[in-house]
Amino acid sequence: MIRLDDILSISCEYLDITDERRERYKGFITPDGKAYVIHLSLRDGRSHRIKCLTREFQTEIFASLGQALHNLVIPFPPAM
Repeated sequence: MIRLDDILSISCEYLDITDERRERYKGFITPDGKAYVIHLSLRDGRSHRIKCLTREFQTEIFASLGQALHNLVIPFPPAM
């Protein structure tokens, strides 16, 4: 489990799958030999990769994480 306030940065990656990466990304490789990945860097120095089946899913998850992180930094004003 990762807490949102532990995330330092997020980025999208579109990786070329080499022989050394093939086993790690098995099941997530596109027909043209690439993989969609979201990379999370945490404040404690650790990092995690989220493997995505499609670019659309990668975009949706990236946007959701970005909005959640934005809300931590800039909270919505109280309702009037």
